[in-house]
Amino acid sequence: MEQAAALPFATRHLADLGAEVIRIQSHARGAPPLQDIHYFRNKKSVGLDLSKAGGRDIFRAIAANVDVVAHNFTPRVMRQFQIDFDQIRELNERVIYCSVTGFGTTGPWKDRPLFGPGAEAMSGQNSMIGEPGSNTPGRPGTITYADHVCGLYLLIALLGAIEQRREKPGPQHVEVSLYETGIAHIGTVVAERSKGAKRPVPVASADIDVADVAEVVRDPDRWRRGCFVVAGTEVTAGPVWGGGVDSVWTATTIGQHNQEILTEIAGYEPAAIDEFIADGVIGQKDLRFGTKPDPDPPLAVERGLLSRVDQHEGNWERFAAIESKPPWSRGKKVQRSPGHRVLEVAGSVAVAAAARQFVDLGWDVRRIGKRSTEYRWGDSNGGGDAFLDHGKKIVDDSLESLVESSDIVIGDASLADVEGPSVVAVLSGFGMNSRSAWDEDSVQAKSGFMSLTGEYDQPPQRLPPWAAEMTGGVAAASLIMAAYIESRSDRCSRFIDFVISDVLTGFIQSQVGRYAATGEVARREGRVKHALRMVPTREGHLYCAPGAVMNVPMKGVAKLTGEPRLADTEFQTAEGRMQNWEEYSELMVKAFRSRSAKEWFTAAEKHHLTFALVQSVDDLYECPQLRARDALVESRGYRFPISGFRIR
Repeated sequence: MEQAAALPFATRHLADLGAEVIRIQSHARGAPPLQDIHYFRNKKSVGLDLSKAGGRDIFRAIAANVDVVAHNFTPRVMRQFQIDFDQIRELNERVIYCSVTGFGTTGPWKDRPLFGPGAEAMSGQNSMIGEPGSNTPGRPGTITYADHVCGLYLLIALLGAIEQRREKPGPQHVEVSLYETGIAHIGTVVAERSKGAKRPVPVASADIDVADVAEVVRDPDRWRRGCFVVAGTEVTAGPVWGGGVDSVWTATTIGQHNQEILTEIAGYEPAAIDEFIADGVIGQKDLRFGTKPDPDPPLAVERGLLSRVDQHEGNWERFAAIESKPPWSRGKKVQRSPGHRVLEVAGSVAVAAAARQFVDLGWDVRRIGKRSTEYRWGDSNGGGDAFLDHGKKIVDDSLESLVESSDIVIGDASLADVEGPSVVAVLSGFGMNSRSAWDEDSVQAKSGFMSLTGEYDQPPQRLPPWAAEMTGGVAAASLIMAAYIESRSDRCSRFIDFVISDVLTGFIQSQVGRYAATGEVARREGRVKHALRMVPTREGHLYCAPGAVMNVPMKGVAKLTGEPRLADTEFQTAEGRMQNWEEYSELMVKAFRSRSAKEWFTAAEKHHLTFALVQSVDDLYECPQLRARDALVESRGYRFPISGFRIR
């Protein structure tokens, strides 16, 4: 049961791997636009209104007969619908139940809603993006960055839970939150700062060649790796790990597979289904994937949302015809019985992050060699290594003996000739066949992501420290786990040539969709300033979403602030706010300057407004939500996040 981005991103990758994924979505809501086509790829669609009792009955009937049930609603909503973990496990004793929430299922903030951009603000990431000395916190170049990071943590957790079920039958509850995965993603920074490293601040952009969306979409090498695929007539970002899928298809309507799912899985007779249709419990709605996303490209260019409008490629099938490299290659028969031991051959942060995910799954992870990493902020006091090595055994045996006793080996190109384990994975910025040297900055730049990060009047900006390599590591762990599960089935080894830059390219699929359909080349957006995403308060900044940004009524903001003019007609759309910028800005800033960010954060909940604090790393150590959930641990004198997921 999915909406927004985090859960659909994770389940899309499951569908690409061959799982039968049923997307349950309300047919009473508006259909998503072109940019969301990739979320529907290779999924079966059911249109279901859960506000009706019959809708909840249908959901339970489906949940009783599947392997995995997943949602991204607040715990309060799931309790109201009577389909939370405790109730579903009574129906399905083997279920893997996945909760994707804003803050987690426990703690004082458990029922607060949160969206991806708010998670970036809350986790401290925005405080590390932008020009040095800037008064306005920055943010990544897509509104789904934190969602996709969260989706990757869910993906590795879910695949790990599937593997665990072989030996530990019974219901499992997999839990990830936007807030905690955002913090886990800067775990190296949190650890360094906890022991006196300098406070991380925005770092000026590197003097490096930055590719934009048009360049990366037109790159044949990315098509060969399966970074892009064609679904219907539209180009979508492919699996984050590259390799494409055998056949790509997209549902044309919400509810396209109602009859099939309700008959074959839920067990309803045709007459009952007809009655549900008549009552509006189930229904269909056309998807608008062919709709042009912006009716006025020149205006979008003028507003700073686009850098130009190209004569875009008319025949994407020419690229789709390029033979893509499979996600992994099959090797010899595995001689030893499958186990749960991982060997990390020390190298990049990405390698360490991938191995760390298996620690969090409870596997035996060993590290050989020294990590040659120079942290670019603070005093490099060892906190980054403490976080990445948490739970690992540091060994100095011979590589040959360690490989022989391992099921999975993760490292760099030095592993090219290693054989024997179930999975050998090589992680690099641009692939083993690339002659280009790579580092964190070059991966961000050449993926197309850096061209979108920052504000319209700034040069390209860096993401927080090690964001690309951390993202690549979590994505790689997912592919490694999928390959391991397949290897257990046929007892043949797998070799993975993992390309980290393709992961971030996969994150800009909305901009890819715009360019593929219209030739509009996205640029660094002016939304932080021009729509007051980050409103200054008496103390700190408040992230306002969605009322202060999107085309939704501002009545809630007007009521919250006590400023009735914010509900005036001219401020009800993003365009109207930009056209009346001076008056709008004065009203907003004057109102929010009257109280602190924390006071507004508390008050907004009473009005059901999704506001978020723009926190620094220092704020995390005193956060009541993290304290209540024991989300930070102490080890070797450092404090850092425990994991990006929980399985119980």
